[in-house]
Amino acid sequence: MTDGKTREITLAEVKEHTTAEDCWVAVDGKVYDLSDYIDIHPGGNESIEAEAEATKAYDFVGHSAYANKMMDQYQIGILVEVKKEEPPSPEEPETFV
Repeated sequence: MTDGKTREITLAEVKEHTTAEDCWVAVDGKVYDLSDYIDIHPGGNESIEAEAEATKAYDFVGHSAYANKMMDQYQIGILVEVKKEEPPSPEEPETFV
């Protein structure tokens, strides 16, 4: 059983939650469900809904230590990369001498 903050979530999954009613974002490798916060966000909901991977935007604004701490309560997991399966390597051709 996980604590909810260690659930592995892909960026593709985050991108499935991009409305004001169902809004997930990834910041610094952590995934947050901001659905309950979006209506009271001082910067408005457009700034949150803008992109799923929001680290650059979050850092650009320069959030306070209080805002950074407040984010903890909305964390639902960690962002993971999906590793593409390597195609099977072709068998070496037989050599005839």
